Amino acid sequence: MREEWLRDPKHVGFVLARYKHVSKWLAGMNCVLEVGAGDGWASEIVLREVGLLTLTDKDPRSPDVRAHDILAGPVNGEFDSAYCLDVLEHIEPQLTWTFLENMADSIRKKGLCIVGMPSVESLPYASEPARL
Repeated sequence: MREEWLRDPKHVGFVLARYKHVSKWLAGMNCVLEVGAGDGWASEIVLREVGLLTLTDKDPRSPDVRAHDILAGPVNGEFDSAYCLDVLEHIEPQLTWTFLENMADSIRKKGLCIVGMPSVESLPYASEPARL
């Protein structure tokens, strides 16, 4: 997180705003899944609003994040909701539906699934690290 702050503090602000927005949608839910959490540094914002937050990532960078490749299958558990932020744009287009189906299959039938990603229209305004 410190490296990101030093490289682009404005981007850190945008990331935190996204997590705050998601936390308000998920407030009061018991069991929530985050897909693509990385090291989970911003997930604390959501954790303070929900009962239990499970962080997953294909390549976890923290012991608090469970190793799971969502393209390989759903995450086992009884999740009320799942979300991912700035992950889907890194998935190969032909694997998009696999990603989304496995996310949806990771939550209860009437659960909430939130997918946040930048739009093509925002690309000209994105910093170089955010474009990767």
